[in-house]
Amino acid sequence: MSERLQQSSHVARPGSDRCTGGDVTTKLLPRSPLASFPRSDRCTGDDFTTGSAPQSLLVARPPWLRRHGLVWIAPEHHASAVAAVSAPNSSAISYADWTCLVRAAAANWLAHGRPVVVRQQASAHIRRAPSAEVAVGIPLPPQAGKLRIAFTVDIAWIEKTAPPPRLCDVIAHAPSYWCAPLNRLMHRVDALGLTLRVFGSLAWQALTGCDYVTRASDVDLLWQPSTRRQLASAIAVLEDWEAETGLRADGEILFGDDDAVAWREWSRVGRQDIGAPHRVLVKALYGSRLHAADELCARLPAPEHESLFSV
Repeated sequence: MSERLQQSSHVARPGSDRCTGGDVTTKLLPRSPLASFPRSDRCTGDDFTTGSAPQSLLVARPPWLRRHGLVWIAPEHHASAVAAVSAPNSSAISYADWTCLVRAAAANWLAHGRPVVVRQQASAHIRRAPSAEVAVGIPLPPQAGKLRIAFTVDIAWIEKTAPPPRLCDVIAHAPSYWCAPLNRLMHRVDALGLTLRVFGSLAWQALTGCDYVTRASDVDLLWQPSTRRQLASAIAVLEDWEAETGLRADGEILFGDDDAVAWREWSRVGRQDIGAPHRVLVKALYGSRLHAADELCARLPAPEHESLFSV
């Protein structure tokens, strides 16, 4: 790994040049047939039946290598990274021309010093060398057809890394009608001792200075509770905030180092019979799986009288 690999935080300054679609690369791109990053191969075989990596690989994983994590490719490796990009089939354009356009978009993105995002890693990468290649993506803005460019990079090409930005660092980049509600949400969650991080459209608008957020957008949040009461309180805050503002918050709760559950799914589970066994969909770096909710909660300390879900 490059000696320059380091933790970094980068958010575009408010008022910086915004992407307006005038860039020739984005104007040439037709609407993408790919609505989101391709889902990685589900793990199969004796060691991968649950859709997650063996514990030995998780121990070997670099601490910055998580879903939604940001990585910057060193300039001298931009050409190699762009060469790793391929395109999905398109009925409107030949594969060669489509790949050329997608690679041009990737080259333009990297030339602006923008990060790429860590996505779920394919099982083939695990079998070869879990720390040699990283599956990443570039989410282009709506004016570029919302194309999601998925490719892999050699870990030696990575210059710096960062977690998703904090909510407090991106509010200034939100649309004006979001700012006051997001500030209220931030202060309420701060009072619980939690830090909200942001991914999705608002994060990319802050990171790039391009327009990603629309009237139909949600704010995508990621947080890691340290107690069951903190978890339940944060969900209650989000539900009240949505009811008050009419805005929608999506996102994930991080249990431990890698396992994430959609907060809405966790909230639905909490409204069901507390005595019944509950399984929730867990998304992790090396796959997705159904997992017992009480086992996830067992990772969070709680007084004996406190239930799994109640405040």
